[in-house]
Amino acid sequence: TFENLHFQGINENVMNGFGIQNTTGTIVFRNCTFDGAVTNEHNGNVLYIDCTFTGTGYITTYAVKSAKFIGCTFDKADSRAILVYSHGDNPVEVTVEDCTFEAAAKAYTWNGDWTAAIEVDTTNIPTEGTSVTISGCTFDDNFSGLYRDKSAAGKANAVITVQ
Repeated sequence: TFENLHFQGINENVMNGFGIQNTTGTIVFRNCTFDGAVTNEHNGNVLYIDCTFTGTGYITTYAVKSAKFIGCTFDKADSRAILVYSHGDNPVEVTVEDCTFEAAAKAYTWNGDWTAAIEVDTTNIPTEGTSVTISGCTFDDNFSGLYRDKSAAGKANAVITVQ
């Protein structure tokens, strides 16, 4: 568990940012601040409670089994906030509860697409098993919506539930 820490990552609209590598168990971040890109580089579970994410870079679920965001604030300069993405054919379970998404300007992907606060990219996600549950979240008009399902040809859509 990491509490009340400030993590400084690269402030670019990329997914190559700060990461902690762990192969098992759960890593918990409580009341932490992340400035810049955050890449989850481990095969376990990660839990963010009351954390703040700032800067241009976004957070990705690149190599985790599950990621939970509870009561977090995403104060992004001009980028999507969360990219649900997987390394290889590993399904991921993502939960986003009571979070606030804000951007200082219209949010864009690295290639210039106007994007939602949460983007689900199934390019490397298997045909089944990935789920995203979103509840009690708010977002501002600089995002194209709360979430966007960017499905890949030949891959099943992730199951996305908004409560």
